[in-house]
Amino acid sequence: MLLIGAAQPCNVYWQVASSATIGVRTAFVGNILALQSIQLQTGATLEEGRWP
Repeated sequence: MLLIGAAQPCNVYWQVASSATIGVRTAFVGNILALQSIQLQTGATLEEGRWP
C-alpha cells in the first residue's frame, strides 16, 4: 500500500475476519482489528500503529 498526500499510517485500519499472522521480518504499518488473535512472527515489527 502506498500512502499519498497527507495520509498517515496510524489512520490505516486492517480488519481481519478471524486471526492475523504477520510474517517473519515483516514491517507492518497500521492498526489491526482481528476477531480472535494477532501474532507477530520472529523479527516482525508493528510500525506507526497499534492493536487493541
